[in-house]
Amino acid sequence: MLTKTFSVVAALLITLPCFAQSFKDRPGYRFSNEDMHDILMEKSRSQKTKAIVALATGPVLLGAGIYIAQKNGPTLSGSGGGSFTVRENNVGVLGASIGVLGLATTISSIPLFISSSKAKKEATLLLKNESTGYINQRVSLTSLSLQIAL
Repeated sequence: MLTKTFSVVAALLITLPCFAQSFKDRPGYRFSNEDMHDILMEKSRSQKTKAIVALATGPVLLGAGIYIAQKNGPTLSGSGGGSFTVRENNVGVLGASIGVLGLATTISSIPLFISSSKAKKEATLLLKNESTGYINQRVSLTSLSLQIAL
């Protein structure tokens, strides 16, 4: 009984990816140049949007971190019974952490801008029907090779 159940479940799990894939995700499907152009332009727009958001939020976080780090003074705390105690607040570490996060966010926008530009250049080359040097994509390349044996 257990082996029949296991074999039926295994058979269903094996056939599941066959129905879940769209026709463009199947191996051997070749996108047309126009489809690849649209895909790469969408990728470029997405990466550029992410880069702009990172470039805008990075300085805001950096400024907030600097502001919080400067607020490292004593604070009052109490239980509401009329007695207050002064304790030292360690906000400097939190402010420095937020500042470093803001700096890292700003710096991380640079590779996003670069990859956005590369995707846009590749997309424009696809419609020109010229050979490209992008090996990772499915692009037909006409080439001539020379092999020198030493």
